[in-house]
Order: sequence, then C-alpha cells, then structure tokens
Amino acid sequence: MSRRVSRPAVSLLVCLLLTVGAAAASPPPVETPLLLGGFEDNAELGRVMLLANALHPTQVKLVRAHVTEGKRSLEIKVSTEGAVLYLRHRPANWTGVYALSLDLYSQAPAPIGLDGYLLQRLPGPGAGAPALPFRRILQPGKTHVMVRRPEESPLDLATLQPVTVLVLPGLAKPYRVYLDNVRLLPQPTAATAIIKGPYLQSLSATAVKVMWETDGPGDSSVSAAAVSQAARKYAGEPGTVHEVRLGDLSPDTSYSYVVSSEAVVSARSTFRTPPQTADGLRFVAYGDTRTQPLEHWRVARGIARAKPQFVLHTGDLVAAGKVYDNWEGDFFQPAADLLAGTCLFPVLGNHEADAHWYYDFFAPPGEVEGWYDFRWGPAYFLALDSGKPFDPTSEQGVWLQQRLASEACREARWRFALWHQPAYSSGPHGGSEALRKNVVPLLVEAKFDMVFAGHDHCYERSYADGLYHITAGGGGAPFYEQVPVDQEGKPRNPATQFFAIAYHFCLVDVKGDVLTMSVLTPAGEVLDRLTIKKGAAAGAADEGSLPQGATLRAASH
Repeated sequence: MSRRVSRPAVSLLVCLLLTVGAAAASPPPVETPLLLGGFEDNAELGRVMLLANALHPTQVKLVRAHVTEGKRSLEIKVSTEGAVLYLRHRPANWTGVYALSLDLYSQAPAPIGLDGYLLQRLPGPGAGAPALPFRRILQPGKTHVMVRRPEESPLDLATLQPVTVLVLPGLAKPYRVYLDNVRLLPQPTAATAIIKGPYLQSLSATAVKVMWETDGPGDSSVSAAAVSQAARKYAGEPGTVHEVRLGDLSPDTSYSYVVSSEAVVSARSTFRTPPQTADGLRFVAYGDTRTQPLEHWRVARGIARAKPQFVLHTGDLVAAGKVYDNWEGDFFQPAADLLAGTCLFPVLGNHEADAHWYYDFFAPPGEVEGWYDFRWGPAYFLALDSGKPFDPTSEQGVWLQQRLASEACREARWRFALWHQPAYSSGPHGGSEALRKNVVPLLVEAKFDMVFAGHDHCYERSYADGLYHITAGGGGAPFYEQVPVDQEGKPRNPATQFFAIAYHFCLVDVKGDVLTMSVLTPAGEVLDRLTIKKGAAAGAADEGSLPQGATLRAASH
C-alpha cells in the first residue's frame, strides 16, 4: 500500500533498539536498552521511534542507498543469529490508527520469513502484554508490509501503547535489510492499493468470479478478453472486498484479465475455462497452510509448476481466522501467484474459527458457503464443513443426502469429497468417529472414490470399505508426528497404507477410467503414487508406489 504523506527531516531525537537472536515464538525480553540514534518517518499520525539493545555487535546506521530509491533509510545488518527490531510509535495508543505501513528492502539471496508482533509496550521484565502476531515473506528487493490494527483484540486499544516488533531470521551468511516509509495510517477514504488478489472463485465452463481487496472503498471493475478478441468489461458492487462475476465465457478458452478500483489497476493475469464435457481432468488437493508462510510459499510454487486446472484446500488456511492480518500473511501473500490464475475451492478448518473473513474472502459455488458441490468434466466434488453438525437431521446432513441423490452426483464417473478433520488418521488428532458413523457410509453407498482431509500435519493414505482417505496436511503448518497406537496399544488407524512427514501436495490426473495420484514435495520429489482403475480390484497400490504400511520422513523443501 502506498499513501502520500509529508516526510520530515531525519531526527536523532528518535531512538533505535536492536538485539540479535534467533527468531522465536514470541519477542525476547529486552535487557538494558542503549539509545543509538534513529530517525523519524511519519508526520501524519505521529512519529515512529526505533530502539535498540547494543549488547551485540550488530551494525545499525542511517544510509542513503540506491535500494531505497535514493531516500534516507535505516540499514540493519542481520547476523547469522538473526535480529529483532523494535518500533515504538507515537501517538501513545492505537486510537485513530488503521494500519502500520512500512517498506523493507532485503539483500538476502532468497526469500526470507519475517515474523512480527503488535505489543502494548516494549517487552521486558514484567511487560505482561499479549502479542498479536503477524507474518510476511520478504522477497529479494522491495517488499511492502501493511499490518492492519486488529478488529477483535483482547487488548484495550485506547490504552495500548503501539509497539511493533520485527523478527528477522539468521541465515548462513549475514545480510542487510533497509527499513523505510514507516507510517501509522488513518482509515483510507478511497482505494489506493490492492492488498489481496486478484484471485479466482467458482470457475466453470462459462463463468468465473474474480475477487480482490483494496485498502479503501472503491468501484469494482474487471476487463477480460480471450486471445485475439476485444476486451469486455464487467462491473460489481463497490466496496473494499470486491467480487465480480464474469459470465457468458466460452468453454476450454484462455482469458487474460485485469481488475481495477478507482485509479488502482492490477497486473494482467490469465485463466482457462474447462471444457463443457471431457473424460479427464487435473487438480491438486492440499491443506493446513497456516503459521509458516515461507513453507506455504514453497508448496504453492510447486503447485503452480504442476499446472492443475483447479486446487482444493482442506482447511486451516490461516492460524487464527478472526485475526484479519493472518489472512494476508498465512495465505494470500504466499499463494498470490498461484491464485491469480488457478481457481481455489476451500473448506473451513478449525483454525478459521468460523470467522466472517472466510465468508468475506471466498465465494464457492452454491447458496450455502460452508458446504457446496460442483461438477468438473467426468467428476463430482463434494465439500463439507466437518466443524458443523452433519448428522442426518442437521441442516448439513439433510443437504448432503439431497446432493448424493442428485443427477450431478449419480451421473459422474468419478466422485471426490473434501473436508478438514479426517475420518481415518495416524496423526495426533486421530480420526473422527462421528464422520465414520454419519458421513462415510453414505459416501461408500454412493460409490465415492476418494476423500481429502487435513488437520493432522502429515501425509497419509488410508483405505477402508472401498474408499481412499487422504490426509493432505502438509501445506506449510508445523509437522505432526505419527501416533501408530492408542493408549491401549491398539493400532490408531488400522486402515493406514502409507504415512509421511513432509510438505507436499496431491496431484490427481484422471483420464477415462484411470486415476493417478502423485504426492509431490515442493521440489517435485515423489512421496507416494497411487493408481485406480475403474473395474479393477481396489485397495492396493500400483507397482510404482511405496509399500503398504511404509513410513517416510522427507526434507521440508
């Protein structure tokens, strides 16, 4: 986000506090602060002070560098141990502040993960204030970071002294980061930047929904064109979260598009509509992308290289669904390039906490956003909310029975389901008995082929009653270990065939009566492979797969 404000001269009245240490789960305590000097970089809502601890030989200085577009900025030399930068803001509380905005210019040779916190005051002995975490990926070169003040917070914002903590990781070699344009911004009155998207929802052979978010309110416009055709303009309702439906599209056709709100225009992206009828398809299933955006970014890059027609997400997109900033840091920023050209079909996980942001940011098919279904070529897809009641008399349960009896389901050659909590799992959460009782028998009766879930941060292939259960929880969240037996020493998941601890995604190719699922790491290494042939004996892996009962631990990337 960019906003024009006056930039006062650099002042040595503002202080700098920097300490070195590995990136931790929470900001480390400050021992004896030593004031080293600093700069003032905001005149609209008050100045930003930077404070530092000189117990370590980290170099911090004001420089005039070409990487900061010729402007005076703060240079931080990050040692191999990492660095923690504290920003103390004025005014004295968050009242009237909409967001923190800053630019970071990284000279690291590869993307790095930035952890950050909004605190009541500088951490130290007896600080006692809870931290509100945020995360970002810093690419080599310039990265703009905008952190919105939390809507829902356990803290009293009227008495909250604004302190921001930036935690930079240590790498094999020291590197430099330049900090510039630190601002506390009021609520924008009009759109000045696109902060999420654009991204695709509910893609079909003849229509798609294009969505994006802006920092302030504005109109919603999309210009789209097929190759060698004149562009057509589509409009939607004004707002900050924008949704525009593009209708009357041609099947099996590539389109390029740009979105705009007020004077803000996106980069050009492309997508392809599916054929009206086809005997094949290619899609990806993955999930649990929360908490570690750099790992999610690597997985998303791997998915993009596989070129699926669409992507299923099994839930836990973010660490805390009610924290607005998590949606940018955990999900939309790491997957931005993928989402601009590949349609996403998500389901709710427990970490989304049924927050309104999920329903604001996604527009899946159908009238009920928590559960839905769709057809794609020869396949039928069913998406459920495993966190809501699904017994036969519940709203979701009644809907499920109606949709399983529908023509769309009955006439499909292949049938897939997705939800968050697995019915079978060897992970620490284990399988859901309620799903095995109320939902799985219905899918078995309807001759479903495969269910995708997440929740346990691992990969597992299970098989029971003619139905494959795939736990695809390796989208970026911290790993979970296998728990092979329960407290009584019995197998925790007697249906398991293969288990792996690795970041991964499931690439599914369907051609006629043959399905091939390749489970891939971000680097393209094969963890598992499964082939299903309609009419053949089910339940056994093909020759290229790892043996049943195997367990594997792979490198994270």
